[in-house]
Amino acid sequence: QHMSRLTQVPGCAAYMPPEAQMDRPTYTYKLDSFSYGILTIQILTRKFPAPGPPHKRISDPRYGLHPIEVPIPEPERRKSHIDLVDPSHPLLKVALVCLSYDEKDRPTSNEICSQVGEMKRSERYHEGVLQEVKGGAKVELNSQISTRDVELLQLREQLERSERDKKLQMERIDELTSQLDASRRENQSLLGDVSFGRERTDEVRRALSNKSKGSVADTKAEQDTLDTKQQNIALQRQ
Repeated sequence: QHMSRLTQVPGCAAYMPPEAQMDRPTYTYKLDSFSYGILTIQILTRKFPAPGPPHKRISDPRYGLHPIEVPIPEPERRKSHIDLVDPSHPLLKVALVCLSYDEKDRPTSNEICSQVGEMKRSERYHEGVLQEVKGGAKVELNSQISTRDVELLQLREQLERSERDKKLQMERIDELTSQLDASRRENQSLLGDVSFGRERTDEVRRALSNKSKGSVADTKAEQDTLDTKQQNIALQRQ
């Protein structure tokens, strides 16, 4: 006796039939038929249900001077949602029957399955499936193309970076080549100086050698002359 209304009426109001939202709610298996209709429209529109108020106030002299509240038919409450569905869609007819105010007018689960089964055997259903398959293949192909475009862009960026790196490397190689050529020229200059120094050294050595030989010869000649004079003096003394 202390249970709240929320506890007495479990579920989401947007998917619940009128009899489940009354002060004295009733529950039968037709509640699921009503919810199936709401879910069908939600799937067809890809939008969550947003029904209007369940009652409206009207003035009717038959019921006195004061306005009274009367229930609003579910298709009218959910008109903005239902209008988004193609009127020719076969599932819309089934969904609208499921939204009947009187639960007795709603189909059973078996009847819904039977009606949907008939639709799946229709030519329109197979054409729709084929279009969806083609559409899915097209979407997948577009996705693959987009992926390839991204990969191609990445490869182009890598190639551009490689070209820049290659250019920098070539510039570095040219710089090192210039430095090497300068070093070679400097080495050749040094080798020329060394060669010139060797030639000059050889000339000096030859000059010193010749001078040394001449000095020895002069010294020997002087010695011979001195020896001759000493011999002559010795003979005179005798």
